Amino acid sequence: MMRDYCLIQLTDLHLQPDPAALLHGVNTEQRLQQALASLAGTEADALVLTGDLAHIGNVAAYNRLIDYLSPVTCPAYWLPGNHDDAALMQQLATGSLRQKQFRLGNWQILLLDTTAEPDGVGGGEMAAGELAWLQQQLAQAEQDSSIDHLLLAMHHHPVPVGSAWQDRIMLRNAGPFWQQAEQSRKLRAVIFGHVHQDNQLQHQSVALYSSPSVAAQFEPRCEQFTLGPEGPGYCCYRLSADGRVERRLVRLTELAQAPAG
Repeated sequence: MMRDYCLIQLTDLHLQPDPAALLHGVNTEQRLQQALASLAGTEADALVLTGDLAHIGNVAAYNRLIDYLSPVTCPAYWLPGNHDDAALMQQLATGSLRQKQFRLGNWQILLLDTTAEPDGVGGGEMAAGELAWLQQQLAQAEQDSSIDHLLLAMHHHPVPVGSAWQDRIMLRNAGPFWQQAEQSRKLRAVIFGHVHQDNQLQHQSVALYSSPSVAAQFEPRCEQFTLGPEGPGYCCYRLSADGRVERRLVRLTELAQAPAG
C-alpha cells in the first residue's frame, strides 16, 4: 500500500556574505539555523529550498548552507531565485542538490529555474530551454503509469498574489508556462517563494501555495514594499497517494508549541 509523504519547503533565506550581518533588522543565518533545528527528529521525506538562498550569490554563503544541510536526514534539493547565482549553485552542488526532479512514491516533483533574463528589479522568467524541459517532463509523466501526480516547485509566482509591487515582479512569461502546465492531467500543485508571505491560491484545478520566508516577511496586498509583523516560517506538505495535498504552516515563533512533522 502506498503511503503519504512529507515535503518541507524552506524559502527566501537571504544568507549574507557575512553571517553576522542583518537584513531588515534580522539575522537570517540564525533564523535558518533555528528552522533546520526544528526539523531534527521529524519524518520528512524531502526538503526543498525554493530560491533566494543567498542575498548576494556568493561562494561563502552557499558553502555555509551546504554545511547546514549536511545533518538533515532527508534528501535536500534547491533551486535559484533572483538574488541567487544559478551557475554558482550548480557548480557547488553535490548529491541531491544537483537534481532537478525526484520521486516520492507515485508523486514526481519538478524543480524549475525562473531566473532567466534578469530585469534588475526582481522579476522572473523561464528560459526557452527550461520551458522545453518542462514540456518534455510533463509528456513523459503522462506516459509513465508509475506517476499519478505532479508537483512543481519554483521561485517566482506564476499567478498574481494581489500585492501590486510584487505582481510587477512575478513570472513574466506565466502565459507560456501555463500553456505547458495546463496540458498535464497529473499536475496537482505548484509551490513557490519570492513573495515572503503565506498564500493559498488556485489556477483552474491546480492548487498554488507560497511559503513565508525564513528571513523577514512582506505584508500582503500592498501597493508598495512593506514589511509584515509576522514571524518567519516554512511549510509542510503532506502528499497523499490519491493526489490530495495538505499543507501546514509553521511559524518559528510557535516551534516550542507546535514542532514540525
